[in-house]
Amino acid sequence: EALSIIDPITGALSEAHEHGIIHRDIKPSNILFSLAGGMKFPKLADFGIALRELAEPLASSEARTAEPLSTVTLFSPRWAAPEQLTNRGEGPYTDVYALALTVASLLGGRPLFNDAAIRQTFGRRVAGDTFVEDRLRALAVRAPLRDVLKAALTVDVTQRTATPAAFLDGLRNAIGRPRDASRATAPPALPMPRKTLDSITLERSRTVAQSGAQESHGEHEPVDERRIDLGAHVLRIIAVSESLDIVVKRDERDGRDVRLRATLIPGTARAHRIHLKSLNGFIRKTGGQASSATNAEVDGEAEFLSDNRTPYALCRWTFATPHEGGHVFHRPDGDIQIAQMTLTPVVAIEVYGHHEIIVLAPVAQSIEA
Repeated sequence: EALSIIDPITGALSEAHEHGIIHRDIKPSNILFSLAGGMKFPKLADFGIALRELAEPLASSEARTAEPLSTVTLFSPRWAAPEQLTNRGEGPYTDVYALALTVASLLGGRPLFNDAAIRQTFGRRVAGDTFVEDRLRALAVRAPLRDVLKAALTVDVTQRTATPAAFLDGLRNAIGRPRDASRATAPPALPMPRKTLDSITLERSRTVAQSGAQESHGEHEPVDERRIDLGAHVLRIIAVSESLDIVVKRDERDGRDVRLRATLIPGTARAHRIHLKSLNGFIRKTGGQASSATNAEVDGEAEFLSDNRTPYALCRWTFATPHEGGHVFHRPDGDIQIAQMTLTPVVAIEVYGHHEIIVLAPVAQSIEA
């Protein structure tokens, strides 16, 4: 139940962080629920004291504390991170701390810092990790979960879980599969498309890319790209500096268009992970729940859902692994191997029934042969 709430909140928080926005006030009262069609959907609210990151992350904890991002001390005392209590440099890790406090309250039934004289706890909260560890034991949170929370609640920000997505992965590993309260039965099987879709076009971050249309020009910079004809498929290796918006246009027989935004972000188990956001509905990973976006750093599949939660398309992503001087994508219908090149492929995305496979690679330079 906790995961079913925290999963979409983490997605919202990750997207804010992608835009350099730190929430700074994550707490249970800022998680609201909207009601649609008899189902409840968590929403992250109240960006009233949010900050834009004012500087690049510094190398060490000492460097971070030397240059605070704000001279104004604003926080909720029961949910504030140590760096907020001491008015020192804040960052995405500050939101991770408050998110962990929120999860602890969900699991333990009360806030971790529930003292009547809350300000008297400040000194012990910034002095080290012993105080938090004692409080977690008092909540009787079992060991695997307690370890995940401890890692997200360290005073030293260089040792703290770095991102909300990494924290969510830790929760999933410790808890298991979330219960999806939004649906009582398994979704119906998806019909396979009745035609091969036309070629799609792609442009750099935030540009709508369409299939069966000419590439747009003007203010949008075209992407760097390599095409490899595999016969049954066309492999398109795209140089991505930020995000890539993709639209797979479908005719009336096949239903609505598939619109998604793909973003490469730093990972934990891998160098990168993939953030997929539906631009015209919801997305749901296999075994997961419907949300506006999802993160992954292992191979997987997801359904695209309409606003009323009806599945209408299916996509698959596959991460590249090093192999004999290049990289290989292990796919159910056959592996794809890419020889060594300047561009390092990270993940392949394909929409079922479409003959093109989009490979994303992080670069800030042109593709070389």
